[in-house]
Amino acid sequence: TTRFNVVKDGELFQSKNGGLTTCIVEIQPGVRVQVLTFHMVPFHFFKFELSSKPALDVLNEVEKSLLSSVESPAIIQADFNIDCSTIREYFPKLFATGCDEIVQTDPTTPRGKCLDHFMYKGLIMESTRVIKQCLTDHFPIVAEFRENG
Repeated sequence: TTRFNVVKDGELFQSKNGGLTTCIVEIQPGVRVQVLTFHMVPFHFFKFELSSKPALDVLNEVEKSLLSSVESPAIIQADFNIDCSTIREYFPKLFATGCDEIVQTDPTTPRGKCLDHFMYKGLIMESTRVIKQCLTDHFPIVAEFRENG
């Protein structure tokens, strides 16, 4: 994904590009699920609004990358660094292909933010929860699914 370069107080800050990691998990014989994860640029750190051109360029690039990578069934769980309950508005083409999401009603960080999001395709979600008892900067999101069909 795109890197941000920002000069703040005379110092250059550069976001990292962690890339997109994907694998296929065989959850039982003949049942395979694609799992994708990544870490999106923290727009808030660079003081960019999500409606700004640089942020929209990154969001479009991420969506394009996911559209070319996601198979079905799939799970996408990532630190999107978007503090909201739903990310549907930022990835309309991806959701148009049949992706759904776990709407975050609980914070995913100890600071009360919902930065981590969980999308899925070709599966039916049975349950979900955020584990807040972890001593980390982001809480795990645990979800259980069943096959769609």
